[in-house]
Amino acid sequence: MEDFSKQNMDRHLGKNYVLLILVSIGLGGVIGAIVGSFMYAQHYLIEFLWETIPHQLGGLNSYYILLIAILGGLAVGMMRKYLGSEPQPMHAIIQSIKTGKNLPGIKSVPAAFLLSLISLGFGGALGPEAALVGISVGFSSWAGDIMTRFATKFHLAELKKPWSNIPGYLAMASGFVIFSLVAIPMFGLEFAYFPYQFSIDGYEILTAILLGFVGLLLGEMFSQIGSHLDKLLAPLKTKPVFTSLLGGILLGVLGMVSPLVLFSGQLGLGSLFEQGLEMSGIFLILIGILKMIATKANTATGWKGGEFFPVMFSSAAIGLGIANLVPGMHPMVAIAALMAATVSIVMDNMYIALAIVLMFLPVNLAIPMVVASLVAVTAKKKITFSPGPAAQKVPVEVKE
Repeated sequence: MEDFSKQNMDRHLGKNYVLLILVSIGLGGVIGAIVGSFMYAQHYLIEFLWETIPHQLGGLNSYYILLIAILGGLAVGMMRKYLGSEPQPMHAIIQSIKTGKNLPGIKSVPAAFLLSLISLGFGGALGPEAALVGISVGFSSWAGDIMTRFATKFHLAELKKPWSNIPGYLAMASGFVIFSLVAIPMFGLEFAYFPYQFSIDGYEILTAILLGFVGLLLGEMFSQIGSHLDKLLAPLKTKPVFTSLLGGILLGVLGMVSPLVLFSGQLGLGSLFEQGLEMSGIFLILIGILKMIATKANTATGWKGGEFFPVMFSSAAIGLGIANLVPGMHPMVAIAALMAATVSIVMDNMYIALAIVLMFLPVNLAIPMVVASLVAVTAKKKITFSPGPAAQKVPVEVKE
């Protein structure tokens, strides 16, 4: 009789475990679909503000760029004042994930979604990655609570590893698959690259080595820009509306130089491959530097978004500009090497940087990427840069 009861209990636990797995997969899929919908919302808001309306007005012009950027700054500032500081910066979210402390919850999702949508839709020189991670983690905390309650109610709380981990892994896999199906087309990762044939010659390796040092300087410059802007804006930290409005004004002024300064940058890469060879090398370098300034100005003034995509565009523009100025330098090698080196310094992780850059560029450019990244990372360990002023983040929850 006792054996029968045990078998019956094991059978019920098995059914409950299968049900927990199905619930986990379903929750992951729902989260993936919602996070993916952010990319669609961003796409159509940008299309409406930057294509539909300008078309009705006779075309995009400098004054319209300035107006939309100022309105965006005002909207971001008002949302910061009344909704709070979501999403948190990427490094803060990653640190929370590592420690398991101060993780964003479900209550942070609406603010993260709206603030990021307005920041990116109104032309912020920022990427969607911070929004995607912030929204995902907020929903994941909620999904984790549901799975924990489910496991407790159906007597699965005492499961041992690896069985206790499998539902969570399946939820993440389900979410990633659904997100990829929904959102990847919105990233626009297909480009008409400049013709390039794989080769390993001394000139290409020398190009990669030299641009590795340039990438180190660009990465450090990007960090210094942010540190100085944070220090400059510290006295205004209690005025979220004013600081975000300042960010909008600066973004608009920089965007008047060229619309390529605006937005996250992955779509701007398409413009570089289509028109970059006809552009002045000096102009491309200027655009890359202005993009870096705009990105740091946006983050310092409370606009919400990530920095990795803009840095990739900036380094690609500067790399192409250098190639246009230096006879014999292949533009694809210059773009790939400088992108890989700069992103490795900014991310402080060569392996993740290379994986991300390879999403944007052909794999036959891997050797100059690896060489440039190794040079940049190794040189950073050997060279001591003057420390910049300590970064002082602008609190966003303080009301005016």
